[in-house]
Amino acid sequence: MARTRLPRQLVVSTLPLVNVDAESSRAGGEEQQGRAQGARARAARWVPPSLLAAFLLAWAVGVQGDPPPSENQLDLGMRWAESSVQVTLEAQNVSCDGDHTFLIEIQGAPWLTVTGPRTVTVAKGDTGTTTAVADLRGLAPGTYHAQVKVSCTSCPPPPTCEVDRTTFDVSVEVNVAATFGADPRDANFATFGYGIADCCTLLTQLSTTLGRTGFGQGARGAAILKRLDDAYLENGCSDITFIETIDGDQTCRGVPVATTVEQYGVSPGPGEAVYFSNSLGGEEIGIGLDLSTRGIWQARKSPAAYYVCLLDGRMAVVKRQDLVHNFAHEGLHALQEGKYNLNGRACLEEEQDAFAAGNEACAAMDLPPSTDAPGPGYGATSNPSYQPVTGQ
Repeated sequence: MARTRLPRQLVVSTLPLVNVDAESSRAGGEEQQGRAQGARARAARWVPPSLLAAFLLAWAVGVQGDPPPSENQLDLGMRWAESSVQVTLEAQNVSCDGDHTFLIEIQGAPWLTVTGPRTVTVAKGDTGTTTAVADLRGLAPGTYHAQVKVSCTSCPPPPTCEVDRTTFDVSVEVNVAATFGADPRDANFATFGYGIADCCTLLTQLSTTLGRTGFGQGARGAAILKRLDDAYLENGCSDITFIETIDGDQTCRGVPVATTVEQYGVSPGPGEAVYFSNSLGGEEIGIGLDLSTRGIWQARKSPAAYYVCLLDGRMAVVKRQDLVHNFAHEGLHALQEGKYNLNGRACLEEEQDAFAAGNEACAAMDLPPSTDAPGPGYGATSNPSYQPVTGQ
């Protein structure tokens, strides 16, 4: 149990949250491994020096990538609809003489209830616990908040001790299956005005839209788009391989851990792309799409920043910035056809030219540029004979 000593002898502590749904119970070992190190919150306010007791609501620490919770704000993270979550509550009497009683009250949230004793009596130097359950059954997708109020009901009046009244905001995000239309926010995903389409149609719409911008109207951009249209988007995107990031067999906090499925020896992650030769010697472009539960959950939080499409009838998402940049980036590589390659890969100057093309496409679509431009240490070999794409 991690404890942090705060000023004025005020001590808080953290305990693990236990998800009591069946899948999470089976995956307890993986859940422990997936926890982010250092994701701990200190949930206490400053109180006069005469107050020597504290209370903390425990929560599940986030997996890698989750921001740490702020003071007095406890985040239960993403949870499945139709599940329940058991929460452990802990009260400490740090150094107040005698026994003291803490009252726990939950306000404005019928989904969160105290299932253990509502009052906890704790002797000097001891710790008492009780439990609560977050019952998410019947809740629509979205973010929910509850107020947990904790007060010491037996503390004598000043100057010996003062009554502590601390309120915690508890939040949880209820998620549903990664199926398009299951969440009302799906209507806010970026499209080209035609609703959700298959992934090849999405790329065709992107090419058409870019062709109407300053990027596509210029000689350089027009040459890149023509190469993509003629060699890769025709025949149902037969020379584009969509690389899937999907739910794996392992789980973390009851949510499947994503894994990227390798094809033809390449495995770009969601939003990444690669120009490569397939096993038959043909040239292809691999584009990574996210079909995982967690990836779609994250996209639903900011749907306007993502494109959505269907891959073999399944919902897939990709960041707009990533897709636009890498579509033009790999298009430039396809236009150069490997004639400046060294040691089996594009030279440094071609990589720099491709990054520039991707950023030009992003600017034309009012999207931020990529900051991952190749430079010293990138790994590509310089080729002084390289000729940039001009379209002339």
